[in-house]
Amino acid sequence: MNAARWKGLVSPLLGREWAISRRLAYVRPVGQVVFGLFGESSNRRGFYVWAVQMPLYVPDEHVNLSWSTRVGNPARAWQEDDQALIPALRDAIDNIERSYDQTVTTAETGRAVENVLMQEARAYGLLLRGDVGGSLECLKRVERYDPKYDWEVRFHHRASNMLRLVEAGSVEEARHRLAEWRLATACALGIET
Repeated sequence: MNAARWKGLVSPLLGREWAISRRLAYVRPVGQVVFGLFGESSNRRGFYVWAVQMPLYVPDEHVNLSWSTRVGNPARAWQEDDQALIPALRDAIDNIERSYDQTVTTAETGRAVENVLMQEARAYGLLLRGDVGGSLECLKRVERYDPKYDWEVRFHHRASNMLRLVEAGSVEEARHRLAEWRLATACALGIET
């Protein structure tokens, strides 16, 4: 599913508060977390559709689906001419809009914290909400993790630096850094904030 075909498929279903960047259709205005639909073309039998919920304050250059769920079921690959696709997309859009309405003012994704990457995101969300103690607790969990791969070293280093800032009482500087990361991630994804 290329970006043009994805846009042609979902555009007629979206309200005026939605925008599309490449294969990500998203609700505007965008807060700390982007909510939307993503068309993933990695399956030869069709394409996957994801209901996206992605914190922008965790630096990334690509759509990170860690907080997202597949539309249909996890193994469902869609075809453009599938009779169930449009109703499934409409249902997903309705669910996304409800989630957006309920959480747009918060910085957390609402998903359970399952791994250290999610702990990092949760720490930043708590910091943005003003829960410095909760943020420190999550950042300390991340710091205790023993990174094994390069990508783990990067997020571990990032979280450790944030921990040092918050422990030193530089909470506003930490929040400023999160705002910079949010902007950089949104720019990388082509999202208008």
